[in-house]
Amino acid sequence: REQLGPLCQGLVHYPGAKVAGFLARVVEKSPHAIVRGDSCFALGMQLCSTVEMQATVSAGLAPEEREQYVDYFGAEVLAEVEKVDKASLLVQAERALERVTTEFGALEGRGGTLGDMAKGKLFELRTLAIGKLAPEIEGEDIEGVPFKLSDYRGKVVVLDFWGNW
Repeated sequence: REQLGPLCQGLVHYPGAKVAGFLARVVEKSPHAIVRGDSCFALGMQLCSTVEMQATVSAGLAPEEREQYVDYFGAEVLAEVEKVDKASLLVQAERALERVTTEFGALEGRGGTLGDMAKGKLFELRTLAIGKLAPEIEGEDIEGVPFKLSDYRGKVVVLDFWGNW
């Protein structure tokens, strides 16, 4: 039991339907809530990872990069990744992550509760994706004048976040 949850978390960056299917089966069949929760979170993240890989691959790989992907994941998996329906996978990822928040949210994961980790990824998917409006940011410029990011909507903006802790 203790090894199955971490094993599932380790599959997050392995694309493809076979891995997603394995994770989904663990979510449905494990008798241990923490294993189901870890696997459900891993499933959501794995689906997101597959979409991210598809974007990288579809942008075009140099021959040596493509060879590295084939060596690591296999030609069959790479061909599958090239054909994935990104919108469908993102919907499935959101469903898995929502399920984490509702069914497994209070369980402790490696970075806090599974619910908090899933909410963070959901926020990223729904708010920080390309084509989405940037979240509102308010602050002061270097002269102490208050501003909001929305004041610059439609203009090119470079944000430089830094701190001196």
